[in-house]
Amino acid sequence: MLKRVTYVRYLLTGNFFRDEKIEKVENRGLENLKIPENAYAIQFFEQNETHTIDGKVWVGSKIRFSKIKYFGTLYKWEDIIKKFPELKELIPKMKEDGWAGIVKTRCGNWRLLEKGDTVQFAC
Repeated sequence: MLKRVTYVRYLLTGNFFRDEKIEKVENRGLENLKIPENAYAIQFFEQNETHTIDGKVWVGSKIRFSKIKYFGTLYKWEDIIKKFPELKELIPKMKEDGWAGIVKTRCGNWRLLEKGDTVQFAC
């Protein structure tokens, strides 16, 4: 039997590298998620699972990725000039690459906001 399963991927701050945690969820809504304190963003995706008669489960590739939802504050290049002059070297790159902005996450790290990504709340 084929079943499509929805997952949430929590993007976590780690000691040296970015980490993640993946959980099965009922739907893509935020209301029932228990978001870890060290999560700076989430992303949903789905996988097809095939359950065989003998009880084996075959898992397909990850599909239907959502855009990333960040938890933090969005800054456009105009904001960076005023509030973070030490980051002014980012401005030409932001303009050149057409970045939507950068996000200072609730965990204190900075992330590029790509087209379609969203910021869920301001810190």
